[in-house]
Amino acid sequence: MDYSKVKYVKPSADGIDITKDKVYEFDFFDDDFGHITDDDDFQITIIIPECHHLDGAHWIPCTKDGTPL
Repeated sequence: MDYSKVKYVKPSADGIDITKDKVYEFDFFDDDFGHITDDDDFQITIIIPECHHLDGAHWIPCTKDGTPL
């Protein structure tokens, strides 16, 4: 998948300051890296699909309403 076109993501699991199934705006950075703002308003770098912020669980590229792409 071309992650540069992804605008939103939702996590498949809870993480620290990240809520499962909540939609987060995704700011593409490079390759499969991007930024989101977590639940405590900190900008963090995430990796799609697997991410250490989710203990190896997946980010799901989605639309603003949470529908998976």
